[in-house]
Amino acid sequence: MGSREEDPGIGSGRERRVDKREPARDLVELHSERSIALAELLDVSQSGIRLRLRNGLQPSEFESVSIRLVGGSYLSGVVMWIEGAEIGVGFPKDRVEILDSLWPETQGAAWYRSLVEFQIHNERND
Repeated sequence: MGSREEDPGIGSGRERRVDKREPARDLVELHSERSIALAELLDVSQSGIRLRLRNGLQPSEFESVSIRLVGGSYLSGVVMWIEGAEIGVGFPKDRVEILDSLWPETQGAAWYRSLVEFQIHNERND
């Protein structure tokens, strides 16, 4: 796996991100071709997301992945960089309202129910 600094032609690495990053502390599922991994959401912007893998197989750089949020919605992107257990996923440039899908205050009762179900599901699979 190459260093992000070695390939300046590839987009959304941490040091190249121009969108404002918002800290986040949620658990998400990272779906790749080889596995479904539990990951901690560290920060997010309109152009990407930074995760820390908790368990499961690490995806490859430039692999397409889906991120299942607590509310059950999915975000699709590409693994742009990997450093140890941290992974940067870049989103398509036309992605809108990513931040709206992450904040609890924008969600209703169904979101909170799915949060509880998500936590119970992950506790059973640990």
